[in-house]
Amino acid sequence: MLAVRGYADEAVSLASKLTNFLKHRTIYPEAGGDAPLPIALHTGDFQLVTDHGYLLAWDMQNRNFHGSRAFWSDNGLLPVIARRQAHGFGVYVRIDGRLEPLVLRNGAVMLGAVAPDGERFTVDPSGSKVGPGEKWSCPGLSVTISSSRGFLLATPQRSIALDSPNKGAWECLALLPVNS
Repeated sequence: MLAVRGYADEAVSLASKLTNFLKHRTIYPEAGGDAPLPIALHTGDFQLVTDHGYLLAWDMQNRNFHGSRAFWSDNGLLPVIARRQAHGFGVYVRIDGRLEPLVLRNGAVMLGAVAPDGERFTVDPSGSKVGPGEKWSCPGLSVTISSSRGFLLATPQRSIALDSPNKGAWECLALLPVNS
């Protein structure tokens, strides 16, 4: 976006910093004088924020996803956590201080390490699944979550569907760093 808006020098500088981050998980401030220590960026757990500004949560009683207010959580809803793993991200909730994985089983979102074939959640932080001629519509630090039924879709009314065929703004979830 910097380059599109005419800030070519800033775009090149940012691209250099992003390349350094991808290699070393660290961003070094501009050189000069007494430079502060490098800034280590968060690479652990993230809460997921919808396009409408609420947190993705798991409804334990009804076994489905739901939207939760950020500061006054709804009863029975546990914030969903995306944790960085060697192969990408996993989808979890924190129960008694431990992260427990979520899977889709028979149409219900449940706790479990193993899901039937095609029923696991896939967290995609890139546009690699976008087909020819389509544009990646999730900017910045954001992901989509999908299963065999389709993409997770967050509506303005805080309800969550798991069968969207699209990959638009309502399917994007921003990554909000949380302490591990």
